[in-house]
Amino acid sequence: MITYHGSRSISGNPIMRQYEIEDVTSRFLYETGYNPRLSLKADAEAFARYIGVRVKAAYLSDDPYSLCAVAFDEQTLYTEKGNYRLRYGDALVEKAILDRGDGALFGYGVVHAAAHFYLHSPESRGVQLSFDLIETESANHLICGIGDLLDSFEELGGDDEKEALADNFTGCVLMPKSPFKLAANAFMQKRGINRAGLTGEARVELVRELALAFNAPQFAVLLRLKKLLYI
Repeated sequence: MITYHGSRSISGNPIMRQYEIEDVTSRFLYETGYNPRLSLKADAEAFARYIGVRVKAAYLSDDPYSLCAVAFDEQTLYTEKGNYRLRYGDALVEKAILDRGDGALFGYGVVHAAAHFYLHSPESRGVQLSFDLIETESANHLICGIGDLLDSFEELGGDDEKEALADNFTGCVLMPKSPFKLAANAFMQKRGINRAGLTGEARVELVRELALAFNAPQFAVLLRLKKLLYI
């Protein structure tokens, strides 16, 4: 599997240029069998397995904004809905998302958890992580909520470099650059507009169309469009 050996911030998180993220995610997708000629939709769980993450749907919280949790060592995770014994590389994605029928958001949670594992696990960076987010036997894990993702959209990452990087990484997996741009450009050609015309109803329609094509949440499509300078 591809590992990251580039520079890191003072806090130990990877400092990856956009082209590096695009390159590594495209190679991951190629190696997991992604073929946009057959389907634009990436296989989120196949990607997670390739990264070494074991995914399980579980009820994490009564909060509708819970998304996923990923463990970086053996531990017991205590949540509002139950206790889970986790091993290194185990990820839980909020089952209530599936109950609501939102397969796109669930897939986003799967890839988001795998992205954190690839980018931020102790073995990949050689240092200890400690996130005091919920009581556990070990605090070496991450728990993410949908609110974190919305903050990343509003400020393109805001002040949380871990979430900004994982969100960007996830968007590149679910919406690879070349097929995503081809789809966006085809929409604009069909409408007879350029990027300056992607406002109002045209933007709403584009986001909706791309979300369906790539099986991605609409907020993630918006973030991807911003990253690629469409809006």
